[in-house]
Amino acid sequence: YPIDETQLPNPRNIYGASKGAQELIALAYYRSFHVPIVLYRNGIIYGPNMRREIFIYKWLWNMLHDKPCILEGGDQTRDPTYVSDTLDAWLRGVEADPHLVVGELFQVSYGKEYKVREILDICYKITGATKNIVLRPYRAGEEGMRELFSIEKARRVLRYNPKIDLTTGLQKTWDWVKTAR
Repeated sequence: YPIDETQLPNPRNIYGASKGAQELIALAYYRSFHVPIVLYRNGIIYGPNMRREIFIYKWLWNMLHDKPCILEGGDQTRDPTYVSDTLDAWLRGVEADPHLVVGELFQVSYGKEYKVREILDICYKITGATKNIVLRPYRAGEEGMRELFSIEKARRVLRYNPKIDLTTGLQKTWDWVKTAR
């Protein structure tokens, strides 16, 4: 760790396998038919209008409605990225010199590893909600899972520099969740 672009996908669950398969298919199109692609590997993307099945959204929504938060495992790690930082990296790839980015893979994250239970603690701190946690076993394939990405290539080639740290991003996400329908 950190995981860089030279490391092959090593999925630990079905969702990860589907992401790895998409990457391989895109590379095959590039190599076989010269379809210009730029690949990005992302960790969890969070922020306003995020996918509602992501644990961060579920936790914040439950805190808003005074419901328990489910913590599956807790020591597995994530390298979460705020949505505006993710979009910044993607746009930099679209706007870059094609000779520098076409057929290339970039890790896009904040570049910091957090235990899932640490993310939950930050959510509770931001919301001020009373802790109400239901502990569950790890999801299939997640025990011992680590996620920390090297963003050095994205920094060097795309001039990517994430700006929103986890606490600030979770606060912005919380502000959105309070108004989400």
